[in-house]
Amino acid sequence: MKKWTKNDEQFLKDNYNILTNVELYNYFKISKGTFTKKARELGLKRKTKWSKNKEKYLLKYIGKKSLNELAKILDVSVGLIRQKKFQMGLTNTQADANWTKEKIIAEINGLININEDISAGRIKKAYPSLYSMARNYYRSWQDTIKACGIDYNTVRKNSHEVSWSRGKVIEDIRVLFENNQNLSSKYNCINRKRLWNAANHYFFSWRNAIEGAGLDYNKLSKNILNWNPVKVKKEILKLYQNDFPLFASYAKKNYVQLYGAARTHFSNWKEAIEYSDLDYSEINKRANEIDWTPSLIKETLLSLKEKNEDMSESVILRKYSKLRTGARRIFGSWEKAVEYSGLDINKTRKDIDTEGYKGRIFEDLVYKVLISIGRNISRQSHININNKIYIPDFIDNDSGSWIDSKLSSWGVGVEETIKKYLNVQDELEIIYLKSGPRKMEKVNFTWIKNFFPKLRVEGHFDLIEQINSIK
Repeated sequence: MKKWTKNDEQFLKDNYNILTNVELYNYFKISKGTFTKKARELGLKRKTKWSKNKEKYLLKYIGKKSLNELAKILDVSVGLIRQKKFQMGLTNTQADANWTKEKIIAEINGLININEDISAGRIKKAYPSLYSMARNYYRSWQDTIKACGIDYNTVRKNSHEVSWSRGKVIEDIRVLFENNQNLSSKYNCINRKRLWNAANHYFFSWRNAIEGAGLDYNKLSKNILNWNPVKVKKEILKLYQNDFPLFASYAKKNYVQLYGAARTHFSNWKEAIEYSDLDYSEINKRANEIDWTPSLIKETLLSLKEKNEDMSESVILRKYSKLRTGARRIFGSWEKAVEYSGLDINKTRKDIDTEGYKGRIFEDLVYKVLISIGRNISRQSHININNKIYIPDFIDNDSGSWIDSKLSSWGVGVEETIKKYLNVQDELEIIYLKSGPRKMEKVNFTWIKNFFPKLRVEGHFDLIEQINSIK
């Protein structure tokens, strides 16, 4: 059981109407029950006021976010959300009472008649009342669709919802074969991951699944790998004519099948290049200097995506530094190069759950928060002092002091930053996400959630939501 100090009690009194209940009992690291009991002992009561910004936010997101999500962002209880909905005319209990199983089915049939998408995701967003009442009566959207006499598989939009079976695996393989699609294990492992996984689950190997579909795996493999010196030459010249790099290290990473076939039919890659009537010394010059163009960068990124490689900038810098340099030179940043290629940066990187990635996200949010509350700051890249490079996250343009964002107020990284920056600065501000307050001479530690009251007043609920989402 927690022993409350006078400082703890004073902090609770000072912040009871500033921070949410969740933020406070997370701060004290206590249970909800212990927190509630202490608040009652101190006679603390919340001042519940609905600002115009809160009403606008509720009006915008009611039906799009759950009541729990809205309550957390707006810093009120779920009960108050329901009460405010009624006061603002955003709910109609009589209308809810009029829902019946027959009405639900009639509504769905009406949507089908106008060719509306009736997948669960679409209905949940566009028709939340229908979705909610359907689940009340039928327990799930799938059962609701079945009650309408419709095959649920025909309305699914998410590929992961496919119901796999031995028969389904065989059927899909046969369709691919009849359409002359690539049926190699490696290709399907990368490009048809769910089918490949299902095949291994039901048949214990991709080969067994192919043979289970009545196909000759050995013959199929031979056709897939039907390379010869002439075909190797043809593919090399095709790449050369399209001005793609052909030096060995690049080919090995980006033209895996071609490179493997070349090494099979020739003693080395150089011999394959010379067999194609190309000057290897000229080809090899590009190993140190690639003439990157937007189209070449896009082609390379799509190739990496097809091979399911991690495309986070730190990994690319380590494995394909020249690609990263070219992308930044042409597009200004790695993110813009990825976007130009038609890819979603968050779906191509595999460091989403790492502390480094979260730190970069938090830094961007801190910048937005400080700008939103009126701080006069600027972002910095490199500052050279006595031939040493310093990279603070931000600089306060009014005081000239440096500001750094950290996920935690404690840790090796924090101590190193403080030690390094205080060598050249009189004071430093650390804005942190977790681990609690601390005091240190010349260092001002600020909890990011101390800015939440101002953000709520200004209506920046989106920033609060994004900060709370960092786990």
